[in-house]
Amino acid sequence: MSSLRIVPSVRRRSNSDLRIVDIDAFQRIVDTTDKPLAGTVFPARNDRSYWGVHVTSVNAVNAVLIHSTSRLNAGERVAVALGGDPAALIAAFLPLPSSVHRSYFTGWLRKRPVETMSLSDPAVEFPANVDGVLVGVIERVTADREGCESPERPRYAAVLVLDEVRLKPNPVFVSLSAADVAVLRDVMAALSLPLIRLAVPEMRAVCVHGGVARIEVDGDDGAALRSAYTFLASPFTDDVHWIVTCGVSRDAAGRSMLPDVSVVQRKAIVAHPDHGTEVAVFVEGQRTLESTDSAAWVADYEMAVSAWRDAGDRMED
Repeated sequence: MSSLRIVPSVRRRSNSDLRIVDIDAFQRIVDTTDKPLAGTVFPARNDRSYWGVHVTSVNAVNAVLIHSTSRLNAGERVAVALGGDPAALIAAFLPLPSSVHRSYFTGWLRKRPVETMSLSDPAVEFPANVDGVLVGVIERVTADREGCESPERPRYAAVLVLDEVRLKPNPVFVSLSAADVAVLRDVMAALSLPLIRLAVPEMRAVCVHGGVARIEVDGDDGAALRSAYTFLASPFTDDVHWIVTCGVSRDAAGRSMLPDVSVVQRKAIVAHPDHGTEVAVFVEGQRTLESTDSAAWVADYEMAVSAWRDAGDRMED
């Protein structure tokens, strides 16, 4: 909650090292980059916050392609900031609750307010230390489900026709892969634990890997289900497909693995409260008579274990 005491607007700059450059020169940079550039889109409308996007090349003159988790509208004028403060980029890509502004969260990560600067057209404010700013108009938008971890929540591909490009001398462009963004989302799920424990004090720890949430609970099956349902209602579980609750682990090795299938039972199949995706909830404990026919759910649990391990291997790499 200390983030709410950090007001970002108290530190603002009007000058910058950003200089207008030739649009064709910037497009050549994008065309030769094999990975998408990480950026932050700032719509001109005041009712929309900014968020993280990926910028790639497109077969069009004076245009780039923006891959976004939120839809932009054709005809909308936007500014896209490239690079800059790592804390601001992290905040841009995190699934923060609507009550927590990304600027406040950035200030909390940096332990000081965010310095900002203004554009007149569009009238937006963005961090002052960015390495580049693209200004233009959205021409068309299409759903981009290819490569999505959650097909039920598609990304969007928007063509941005550039009017102006401003860069710093020797700019540093950042690329965040889908795996990088997934790690950030997993970390944010763990950071949500203090808020969830206000409702479910029996919940002791949470870790998310590869769409699997491992929740440590100090209590009975009722506490385990309350923890699972409360966690699923948090804003950090869009990509969670399995929830596994288990007893409190006292060693680091125990937290790096899921319980063996012989000591778990599937308690429920619940729908995500936002987009309705089915989520399987497993509870560590003795199997009941109703769960002796395990053929219906053991394969699902084995998929969860495999996804957990694969995500852990990717993080180590």
